[in-house]
Amino acid sequence: MNEASQYTPSTVKWNAVSASEGGWHFSEIPTGDINGVNTIYLLEQAPYPTTSLMLFMNGVLQREGASNDYTLSGATITMNQAPRTSSILTAVYQALA
Repeated sequence: MNEASQYTPSTVKWNAVSASEGGWHFSEIPTGDINGVNTIYLLEQAPYPTTSLMLFMNGVLQREGASNDYTLSGATITMNQAPRTSSILTAVYQALA
């Protein structure tokens, strides 16, 4: 007789993290005008490691690199093309305290 496996999800508790504490930043909206012209946006902290940054535009993951969607220098994101006025940028990343 075959027994089916049963998945029981565990309880996950998210704690808010302020910029001064470091840790993970979830759904942060980078500062900067989204006006179809501006390409420079700032995060609260510099991602560490830099590869921890996941930047989304309108829910689509963007690719880092000069020939891709954006570049990162410290806490500054430079988009390779200015986001349209109706766009929404959100970032998820890890930072040091």
